[in-house]
Amino acid sequence: MLTKIFKNNYDIINILIALIPISYALGNLILSLNTLLIVVIGIFLFKFEVFATKQKILNYLIYFFFFYIIFVTIFNNIDSISENELYKKHIIKSFLYLRYLLLFLVVAKLTETGNFNVKYLFFTSAFMSLFLAIDIIVQYSFGQDLFGIVSVDEIRRAGFFGDEFIAGGYLQIFSFFLIFSSVLFSKNRKIFVLTFLLSCVLLLSSIILTGNRMPLMLFLMGLVLFAFLERRFRKHIITLSFIFLVISAVLINNYKPAKNFVKLYYTHSYEIVFTSMDLFNNKIDYEVKSHHLKTFNAGIDLWKQKKVFGSGLKSFRINCEFDFNKLCNTHPHNYYIELLLDIGLVGTFSMILIFLIPIVSFIKNNYISYNKNLFERITVLPFFLTTFAYAFPIKSSGSFFTTTVSTFIFLFLAILINSEKIKLNKN
Repeated sequence: MLTKIFKNNYDIINILIALIPISYALGNLILSLNTLLIVVIGIFLFKFEVFATKQKILNYLIYFFFFYIIFVTIFNNIDSISENELYKKHIIKSFLYLRYLLLFLVVAKLTETGNFNVKYLFFTSAFMSLFLAIDIIVQYSFGQDLFGIVSVDEIRRAGFFGDEFIAGGYLQIFSFFLIFSSVLFSKNRKIFVLTFLLSCVLLLSSIILTGNRMPLMLFLMGLVLFAFLERRFRKHIITLSFIFLVISAVLINNYKPAKNFVKLYYTHSYEIVFTSMDLFNNKIDYEVKSHHLKTFNAGIDLWKQKKVFGSGLKSFRINCEFDFNKLCNTHPHNYYIELLLDIGLVGTFSMILIFLIPIVSFIKNNYISYNKNLFERITVLPFFLTTFAYAFPIKSSGSFFTTTVSTFIFLFLAILINSEKIKLNKN
């Protein structure tokens, strides 16, 4: 009976995928359980077919990437298990990390067979973005959000996330689903432009209020990339740029914490851009101010010890040592430095290719071949823009190997590589 239901109805797995934005808001445990359900039901649904896709090169790279993580982690940790419990935990985690391989394979197969219903995920992502954006503005305006939560920081706002300042990152991941949400109910270009402009102003305002610098930069970069791809919308991006400057000027002139925040952001960004290479090459003899730059430097210094093959999963927290212009943490706060440190040039190069193949494929299918009209492209653009933001190298970030980051990277990659199969009108 169950087999018959699953074979003829893909709604269950589509609903579970659509629940991911809500699961993320509820915490890592719920997100992990949701991912596990997608994997289990997907394997039950597709059986051994899930391991064979038409994207052969990408498939081989994905398999290599995940099993290389296990190999290099075991190789670097096996002799030290008796010294520290973390060595054993990291080996176990390298095997558990295979769940994201299975997530990728299941979702890739779902999209490849034309059974992915993009409307579900589009709707929940747009709704959650809208709700959080309003919640943050309410928290800023009235001192507490819609749930009565008061921000514990005078500069940053987190809305319903409480004292966990990840609201900017959340909005950045799901923002373009809200911006392009009019495609769910209309193909009228005027309605699309109006929804686009209003959503951008709302999201710009709310992301600024979160105080999360990198999500704001990535959001703006996404808008610029959108304008580059869709030329007819460039004038609207110029309008938004003017609005952004006005909003920023008002906040800076009338809100002292915002002024201090911008000053600090400029100082640290300038230092990272213009002194990082000298610092990494040990050419600086004074103490830098940016904590992120010190953490990057500690990661780069450790990577130099095992450049080609890396030191194994989550090696930064074990091997890092505080020193002059070096700060230690659970991870080095940059995806590529973390990848270089943990899996070396070999693993990092494979991950770069895993990013590049779907991105190039998307551009080719949507902007070189021109097989889709505007609204068909808009339907899959959020996956492209968010994946591009994840792949962007010059930024501070969380850990690549966390539940949240890995879930969205491999989920969106699986959808993006088969974007030509995604139809908005799918019943």
